[in-house]
Amino acid sequence: MRKFTYQFEKFSLARRCLMLPHSMGEAQSVASAFQACHRGLDEMGKDLRDSLDDNARGWVSKLEEMMDTSGLKDESQRGLFLVKAETLSEDEMRELAECVDNLAYWFGREAWGTGQ
Repeated sequence: MRKFTYQFEKFSLARRCLMLPHSMGEAQSVASAFQACHRGLDEMGKDLRDSLDDNARGWVSKLEEMMDTSGLKDESQRGLFLVKAETLSEDEMRELAECVDNLAYWFGREAWGTGQ
């Protein structure tokens, strides 16, 4: 199996979640993208992380920072990713979309030799 195919799948899903229209609302779409990214990163062991280039490492680091839910409370039990998504500014959402798109492209190129 090729490296990064699972990550390509998850980041491509995250990219689709961030595209218009947001039928379940923008915050829910962002939360769904966070969940897909989390799964892709969570399944990437140290060996795969070590094979990321500097650009990909930077995007992953920025994404993990943007997805950080430390200090947030979810008193209504809706999910911390949704709570986090509701706090993002327009500029942060634009930065998130760019980061996810770059990673989806990078993982696609690494997995299949193309940028999807």
